Amino acid sequence: MKKKGQYISKKKRQHYYKKAPKITKQNTNNNQEQEIEQKINKKTPLIKNSTIIFALFAILLISFFVYIPTFKNEITNWDDNKYITENPLLKEFSGETIINMFASKNAKELFWMGNYHPLTMLSLNINYQMTGEDENENIDPFIYQLTNILLHLINTILLFFIIYLLFKNFPVAISVALLFGVHTIHVESVTWISERKDVLYTAFYLSSLLFYIKYLLQPKNSPKKYSKNLLYIIALIFFIFSLLSKAQAVSLAVTLIAVDYYLNRNLLNIKVILEKLPFLLLGIIFGYIAIRAQDYGEAIQSDEGFGFLRRIIIAGWAFTQYLFQLFAPVKLSASYPYPDILHKTIPSYFALGLIPSAGAVALLLFTHKRSKEIAFGVIFFILNIALLLQLIPVGSAMHADRYAYIPSIGFFIVIAFLIDIGKNKIQQLDFNIGKIRLSLFYVLLLFFVLFLSYTTWNRTQIWKDTLTLWTDVVTKQPKSVVAWNNRGSEYNRVSNNAKDEYDYKTYQEYALKAIADFTKAVERKPDYEHAFYNRGYTKRNLAEYLNDTTLMYDAIKDLTQTIEITLRTNSGFTIAFQVRGGCYDFLGEHQQAIDDYNIALGFDPEDDGLIISKGVAKGKLGRYKEAINDFNLAIQINPENSSAYVNRGLAKSRVKDLKGAIADYNKSIELDPTQFTSFINRSLIKYSLGDIAGAITDLNKAIELKKDLPDIYYTRGLYLIELGKLEEACTDFNTSDNLGYVYAKQLIEKYCN
Repeated sequence: MKKKGQYISKKKRQHYYKKAPKITKQNTNNNQEQEIEQKINKKTPLIKNSTIIFALFAILLISFFVYIPTFKNEITNWDDNKYITENPLLKEFSGETIINMFASKNAKELFWMGNYHPLTMLSLNINYQMTGEDENENIDPFIYQLTNILLHLINTILLFFIIYLLFKNFPVAISVALLFGVHTIHVESVTWISERKDVLYTAFYLSSLLFYIKYLLQPKNSPKKYSKNLLYIIALIFFIFSLLSKAQAVSLAVTLIAVDYYLNRNLLNIKVILEKLPFLLLGIIFGYIAIRAQDYGEAIQSDEGFGFLRRIIIAGWAFTQYLFQLFAPVKLSASYPYPDILHKTIPSYFALGLIPSAGAVALLLFTHKRSKEIAFGVIFFILNIALLLQLIPVGSAMHADRYAYIPSIGFFIVIAFLIDIGKNKIQQLDFNIGKIRLSLFYVLLLFFVLFLSYTTWNRTQIWKDTLTLWTDVVTKQPKSVVAWNNRGSEYNRVSNNAKDEYDYKTYQEYALKAIADFTKAVERKPDYEHAFYNRGYTKRNLAEYLNDTTLMYDAIKDLTQTIEITLRTNSGFTIAFQVRGGCYDFLGEHQQAIDDYNIALGFDPEDDGLIISKGVAKGKLGRYKEAINDFNLAIQINPENSSAYVNRGLAKSRVKDLKGAIADYNKSIELDPTQFTSFINRSLIKYSLGDIAGAITDLNKAIELKKDLPDIYYTRGLYLIELGKLEEACTDFNTSDNLGYVYAKQLIEKYCN
């Protein structure tokens, strides 16, 4: 041994070098292969199958229990109606429908709701075939909700086996699966019917990940049932299924690299790289399709003042919010709007969000050699959340609970291994002290799970119905213009239902509530065309009911504002022309109405409803032959449109073609037996032809369909007078008077006193 200060000659140094093992590339590769083999050959702890089954059953039972309130929920107006009741891809189950889901030539169908997700559409179609709709076009949401929850439970099971297989740690696998199953941030993905794509793509994502891990851990010459190559192919197939369910699955392509990292594979090895190429290429292809779909659905927004540096700060803030909500999901919301969409500014404190982001990177560097399991969890979270941090702005929210569904797994892995490490440290203490601290440790963990279960149970009830959902949002996030607009739309729906049931007090109350909410939306976003349109539409309906011309001109202002925004942004929101035309028609400005209808028809020349509206306006100007031509065109486009026959019948009666008019009214009633206008108009012609009994029969039917029109009772009373049925006539005149018809009093005084 060399003594302190002793000199070693060059000759001796050379002798030592010759004996020392040389470090070569081959040795390095051998060492890496040995490390991988050690990971592969690491024995899974001997846990009885009965123990695993019991643990999984307990997790699934708890996870199912916390979502039970979901079954009391209704569908909401947040995409549920568009995904189900208004979705043409759900109405029938056929080969043609399935082909259209995958490759429709109609871009609206192919990119339904701004997404390309044919397997999601297929799953919803199957649910629809099981329940359908009732006579009022309402759906029973139970089967949709049950499917979502079952998919969530499947995801929980898959996650358990992934963690158990990869880390060979039963307590960690149980912890991760339990946290995933009950965590409150997942309520949006599970309870919201329209987020079927989230739970479905995750099922395929996790299946692909599971088979990829099996592929890596299975020796080449294994006598097991599945060959190594087959496992790889199955993983790839499940990845394709995941991409066909939601484009967010592209993150799996890079997540597989994280698995390679954990297993100490050489990431630059040509075999390792080639393995990833199919995943990466598919990810790029479906990523491109997703951008096209989002662009078609107008979901991709321009920066509009939020430059790249501000986007970085917003991304850091969103990253921080996800972490905070995973630790303490106490103020969750269906919408997290930007702080200032008017001036496009962000608060200075948003920059603090970069600190936890940097902290995550620091944690990764710190744990890289100390605990690769924790490092893997950090990498998993970062890789799966990175594309969702609004660096490419999509939609009107900074972040969303549903985006955390898969990324949260990485967070749970970190928490589970911190618990595992802490537990091991405690067990190394003095027996009594360690036992006490370990008991406290488990108590805290139990309380956290109970806390999550409690908040999840409560959070599912926020989705009870549309009003409950959006009231929760405007209470927590008053800057959310989407929430104000959507709650206003629900108020409008409630008001229209009340009107249909002759509850006019409720109708006016909720119509005014709707207008107030739309006003909140446009105050916060002056270019919000949908809110302007909704307010204008609601004002128009209320103005018609109240016969209020001032309110009608207010409606025209809102619709004009909608049109100006539409033309400026080229959004194609042309329905505003049609509704504004209706406003002009009400005010007697029929030519302006026709001009608006013509503009709208320039965008959609085969809209039979628009053509009918234009014909009605021409009829009011006395241009009956032109009107009849319009109605003829509408019938040619849609022979089943009963309204076209009603209006053509009226126009024919004006040109004294009474026989043709009656034929049109008969056809209208044949197509739609609830078309009360046809009964009224036909009764007038029958009366003019001397068929008073037939005229009364038609009015009887009209009254069955529409009990609140005073002039019908008034007219029937006149007919009854001619038949000498004075008592019945007086009953009709009194009913007409009670409904507010001013001319009825004169006849009551003449015949009934």
